[in-house]
Amino acid sequence: MKLKILVLSWILAIASGWLYASTTGKIIGQVRDARTGEPLVGCNIIIEGTYLGAASDMDGNFVILNVPPGEYMIRASMIGYAPQSLQNVSVSVDRTTNLDIEMRVEAVEGEVVTVVADRPMIVRDRTSSASHVSADDIANMPIETVSEVIGTKAGIVDGHFRGGRKGETMYMVDGVPVTDPFTGNQGVVVDAGAVAELQVITGSFNAEYGNAMSGVVNIVTKDGSNTFSGNIHTYFGDYISDETDYFPHIDDINPLSIKNLQLSFEGPLVKDKLFFYTNMRYYTHEGHLWGQRRFDPDNFFYHLESPDSVVVTDDYQTFMSHMMSINPNYGGDPANDTLTILYKTGDNAWIPMNTSEELNFQSKLTWRINPTLRISYNFISNNLPNLFGDYISWTDYSHDWRYTPEGLNNKYSRALTHNINIHRGISSRSYLTFGLSRYSTNYHHYPFGPDEIINVDIINTATNNSGKPLNTFNVGGMENEYYERRLNMTSLKADYVNQITLHHEIKTGVEFKQTR
Repeated sequence: MKLKILVLSWILAIASGWLYASTTGKIIGQVRDARTGEPLVGCNIIIEGTYLGAASDMDGNFVILNVPPGEYMIRASMIGYAPQSLQNVSVSVDRTTNLDIEMRVEAVEGEVVTVVADRPMIVRDRTSSASHVSADDIANMPIETVSEVIGTKAGIVDGHFRGGRKGETMYMVDGVPVTDPFTGNQGVVVDAGAVAELQVITGSFNAEYGNAMSGVVNIVTKDGSNTFSGNIHTYFGDYISDETDYFPHIDDINPLSIKNLQLSFEGPLVKDKLFFYTNMRYYTHEGHLWGQRRFDPDNFFYHLESPDSVVVTDDYQTFMSHMMSINPNYGGDPANDTLTILYKTGDNAWIPMNTSEELNFQSKLTWRINPTLRISYNFISNNLPNLFGDYISWTDYSHDWRYTPEGLNNKYSRALTHNINIHRGISSRSYLTFGLSRYSTNYHHYPFGPDEIINVDIINTATNNSGKPLNTFNVGGMENEYYERRLNMTSLKADYVNQITLHHEIKTGVEFKQTR
């Protein structure tokens, strides 16, 4: 018997560590008579616009589980009492919203009592350091990406939580892990406009959050509604500064250097049953960190004997003056009997070195089959080839390549996520969640481009030519690394939640994950 208990305890401990993050909250409360203070039995509490609701028990208590994050209107009704509407009731992920409802005896037939709910300043049932950002909060922020929202929270600097490494943070979308197993970074990008609620946990998180050392980010995406609506947001601009010594050409303003277009659309496919939400963002930046093409990738060197007889022409004067200052004994010293001259093949044109392009798309279908069964499918893609079949790429600025800007590799990255979630209510105080997800990513960078067959002139890519006159600058050649990484991750999971008492809940689950 003792062995069985130990085995069961071990299984529950492991299961609790495998749990997916929650994507819903709950509402609990008590209904009383406003005059006598006595608890009321059988009062109906309904979340308007949803199938969710409950009835108060013998002690006047009620529990509504599995509530998606957002602001709702709660309606309480009971025979002999005036119906009461509670506005702006906020529900957050992994949080309990407490409502104490006082019902008044109906004095006038048809009278409705309206109450505006207040969000408590202190959350007493929270045991971790967490922040919740709603869709309305995000809409009022001067930000474009989820990363910018995360950066506004205390203890987070440039993606580092509490001083930890970036790879120590767990990222989830709709409760499904989307952390890249190879890099440890966020695997897919979700547009800020598609977020229903963002949960950021920076410390003391529960056992259900595995594979996290520094923090947890849980993104819950929006569902469609019974109303057709859409949104278009766009902006354009450029960087500007008067520090032209550090940022050449930054004073040459191009109002179309940065272009951003965001679209969203939602509505019903079948009223009250099937809904969709779609979001798209296209962003391009022509670059604001420039390099000068003094050298082409196929640049080469001359090696001349007898340096005393060399005549330095104007084309080399800048670099040679640096060499002579670095080598004061140069010029006839037997130890330096060979002179290396840089043969500049570039045209001195200024080239942007931090260009970028992004195309993110997300579409979600939600099917409310009945009050106890809901199925959702979420598709997210980042940087798929566009309609013309062209790959989306970017470059990272490198100071080493400032004078051979075309020696930089082009980088390409794509990511896809398919996620199916099934929520099944068992009773008024328990439910099951099943999930199936597929995450795929492909990253590569090449000396030339994404084509499998390279059709260019053969140039000097065997080495990164670093010239002494410039010391830290490459003056020929290219980044000659050919790199490609593909990764696929499949996850299956099941969670069970039971509200055993008004203030106590148990949660367990299992997960299977395969990465290759």
